[in-house]
Amino acid sequence: VYGPSSDVYETETKAMWSQAAWLNPSAVFVPSSPQQLADAVALMAQSNVSFSVRSGGHMPVPGHASLHGKGVLIGTTRLTGMRLVSLPNDFDAPYLAVGPGHNWKDIYDFLGPHDLIAVGGRVVGVGSSLLLGGGISFFSGMYGFAANNVVNFEILLASGEIISANRRSHPDLFWALKGGSNNFGIVVRYDIKVYPEGNLWGGAVAWEAEHTRDFLEAQTEFMSSEGGSSDPRAAIMSNMEIDAAGTLTSGAMLVFSGHDTSAMDGFKNIPAKFSSLAHQKFNALIAPTGMYSARDKRTLFMSTSIQIGNRTMGLVHDELVATSKAHLKGVQCSVGTGVQLITRALLEASKASGGDALDLDPNRGAFCVVLIYAYWERPEDDAKVNNWARQLLEAVEKRSQAEGLHHPFKYLNDAGTGQSPFETYGYGRSLPRLREISRKYDPHQVFQRLVPG
Repeated sequence: VYGPSSDVYETETKAMWSQAAWLNPSAVFVPSSPQQLADAVALMAQSNVSFSVRSGGHMPVPGHASLHGKGVLIGTTRLTGMRLVSLPNDFDAPYLAVGPGHNWKDIYDFLGPHDLIAVGGRVVGVGSSLLLGGGISFFSGMYGFAANNVVNFEILLASGEIISANRRSHPDLFWALKGGSNNFGIVVRYDIKVYPEGNLWGGAVAWEAEHTRDFLEAQTEFMSSEGGSSDPRAAIMSNMEIDAAGTLTSGAMLVFSGHDTSAMDGFKNIPAKFSSLAHQKFNALIAPTGMYSARDKRTLFMSTSIQIGNRTMGLVHDELVATSKAHLKGVQCSVGTGVQLITRALLEASKASGGDALDLDPNRGAFCVVLIYAYWERPEDDAKVNNWARQLLEAVEKRSQAEGLHHPFKYLNDAGTGQSPFETYGYGRSLPRLREISRKYDPHQVFQRLVPG
């Protein structure tokens, strides 16, 4: 346990990506083993002491994976270790046993020499707890949400007991953890499927403002039913960003699992400002995303979703530009949107792997999760930037509803202050079941009463 005068306290409280989430708890606890953590959680539960749990620090909402004032921040930094388990095993698939203290860079670097990949984060600095929010991966078109590739969770309950949750043992909790976040306990080990890496092509690419329309057309074509996204091996994580000078840049991470990359031709044919596209190992391909976890700015996220249509990309672009001009005059910040495609193939693969708490219906078709984000430095700009994000969210949702493109889903891993993603799971059906499972495994509701977020 570390107090405010400790270097470890300083390091752990500032491990959050967003400086706005650098808060000051009474103490920091960094357990070295699951049993140490179990003893501490049981004691805090008995004493009604508030505590938060931080993995990779990706969550930017102040007070969700961080905590201010009376209470304890638990850092999973030392709960590490990775071990490959080959066939035969209890889960009928090769898997990686990994501690919650690891991020996806650690995992991909470990798997790379074995020519293996995992269905995990698209940004290397994100922690392994991405799995508890569903998790969109560059391999999700083939294998579903990242959470659907967990074969077993080792989880610490509020009672201090550590149990296994998988398809045979506590299957209800297994379902709930695939999207249900830390509402049931603290995961102390994830067992995640691994797959042969195969031949991969991709990397980062960016385009100047003069090619914005080309980018919008390429992504619209890619997302169409006959476009490149119809191949489950093709994946894209794209964004449009406006810097403090008002200049718009478009960019993307492209990944294709195979030799014939024609599914990506629409993007490859646009003259690029920067490109690292090549046939390469996955850990090298994804390395440029490390810049997103620099921890040198204040950050916010908001999430919404839009159905796919010819106007989807134009709608997001137009409202991003209009709201930034209207609400960010004189504010030194970069703001943007990320469009993340949820294909029918992804949803079908998720169902085939046993389903999850998100419970999205493939028969309702593909859609896009839209991330609204901002980076800025000055605390005095917090109110203006947060207001801009709310204005953009409202504008996108109002217009998508008017054009018949609105989708109700909110993605937990991108959700912001005041949003309620669990209410959108299963189109409203999942939340009662999640609450029932919470009461079963946490009868005193420790993780509802004492854990923020």
